[in-house]
Amino acid sequence: MVPFAGIANPEELVILRGAVDEFCGARGIVDLTRREDVAAVVLSLYSNGARTLEAIQAGLQTSVALQG
Repeated sequence: MVPFAGIANPEELVILRGAVDEFCGARGIVDLTRREDVAAVVLSLYSNGARTLEAIQAGLQTSVALQG
C-alpha cells in the first residue's frame, strides 16, 4: 500500500514515508490500521504546511489523534 501516491512528488514521498516508519518503529506500531492512522495524521500535517521531516515529527508528537 502506498498511502501518499499522487499527493506528493518522489522526494516528498520519502519524507512522508520516513515519518510514518520512524514514528511507528519507535513505538512498536506494526498493526496496519494503526499505521494507517499515523499516515493520515502525517498527510494532514503535510497538507497544512509541514514539509520537512522535523516539522512532521513535531506535529506527530503533539497530535491528539494519536494519543492513547
